Amino acid sequence: MFIARRRDRPSEAQVSPRAEWYDRNPSDQSVGYLAVAVAPHTTTTRATYTVPTGRKAFITALHAEVYRRDAPTTAGKVYAQVFWSGVVMLKASHLNATVGSVERSSVGVDNALMAGDTVFIETCDLSTGGTMDYQVGVAIVEFDA
Repeated sequence: MFIARRRDRPSEAQVSPRAEWYDRNPSDQSVGYLAVAVAPHTTTTRATYTVPTGRKAFITALHAEVYRRDAPTTAGKVYAQVFWSGVVMLKASHLNATVGSVERSSVGVDNALMAGDTVFIETCDLSTGGTMDYQVGVAIVEFDA
């Protein structure tokens, strides 16, 4: 037996008058780090971005690159990374003493950030001697919460 059900239209209480995120004063933001001939160092925070009060944000793209500029005495692990809420979202990692060697990592993402959330860019070079170049970037769209 087939019973037809009438599909009711949503009441006014069920329809949200709230605009979509892209209609709530969006603005492009970015955070990055670019440096040439950086000597070996332990993990160092190079840049941060914190979502302001009353705003939310989407991370739309990430890029990280590490380049061996000068040869080390002993190669150690080198990396540039972007993380948020304790999670590494992107890392370019390198373990090579060859001058001119490069590691790149890029990704398009759609991670939502709430007010107060912070994105960190960090670098590290555990080599003995030598230098590295770093290029790290985060593209962000921020909007009213």
